[in-house]
Amino acid sequence: MQDATLNMRCVLSAGRAVLCEKLAAVNARALQEMIDVARSSKLLFMDAMKPPFYPLYRRLRDHLSADPIGEIGLVRAGCLIANVPLSHPSYSMEMGGGALLNIGIYEAFLAMDWLWRCRPSDASGRRAWTPSRA
Repeated sequence: MQDATLNMRCVLSAGRAVLCEKLAAVNARALQEMIDVARSSKLLFMDAMKPPFYPLYRRLRDHLSADPIGEIGLVRAGCLIANVPLSHPSYSMEMGGGALLNIGIYEAFLAMDWLWRCRPSDASGRRAWTPSRA
């Protein structure tokens, strides 16, 4: 992912904003470096997360703001990748693979967007293989 940071620096140095498809960075340090470069360049660096721009998502968010559902005690989400060969980058931690590369990032986004006022008391995850891939 160091190449991604270098590429972003080149784009920003050319005076262009950066719209980055997931995965922007593989860790907080790399992401902070990208944010710092963008801020010092006074140019936009944005993750291309689509849900906040969907009209239905905006309506749902407005509805929940106007008519809250009450205190949220638990958020549980999961994802499954089917029919993807084990050689796919989704399974390569070196290439930033894993649950957050695929669908998990959307679940994390929704939890953070809707529950940002809450302080999570517990967060966990696990990686499991289906019997056919064992």
